[in-house]
Amino acid sequence: MTLAELAVTAAFWGALAACVVLPRTTVRHRSVTLFRAFFPSWRLFEDVGPLPCLFHRSSPSHVEDAWSEWQETLPHRPRGLCALLLDAEGNGRFASGSVVDQLVQSLDEASLDLDAFEGSVPYQLVCALVRERVAELGPKGSRRCQFVVVTEAARSPDDVEECHLLSSVFHLGEP
Repeated sequence: MTLAELAVTAAFWGALAACVVLPRTTVRHRSVTLFRAFFPSWRLFEDVGPLPCLFHRSSPSHVEDAWSEWQETLPHRPRGLCALLLDAEGNGRFASGSVVDQLVQSLDEASLDLDAFEGSVPYQLVCALVRERVAELGPKGSRRCQFVVVTEAARSPDDVEECHLLSSVFHLGEP
């Protein structure tokens, strides 16, 4: 190994060690979040915890208390061997799960203004996801729906202590 190669290698490892040792800062400006996709998340496995699970229920609009049972919106399905090459459905579930993660993260960062939170992009994306799933899987004649986000440890929307968010009731025809 030449002296130049040794210097470049030492500089690389020194910069990497500095990135690990130096304290992290969090930037909370809205315009910076647009560029989040360009920077890799090196903290991917640092904060391991229970994942949020999304459940939904639906009801016809003319019956006030006739709600269906809670159903898991993004059920886990086993992957086959073909999924190693092409897994469009799995990629869609992964992207949808990322939207739910972002909703929980924005809930942790949000103020207590419920109207502003319901107008946020992650909330609207999860509402659109629930609308799509209810239209696809829900009972015929459903006009209203509601969703709840719970931790993976609870695995049931009935466990109120583990509930991150219970949405307000919204109609399926609303944008």
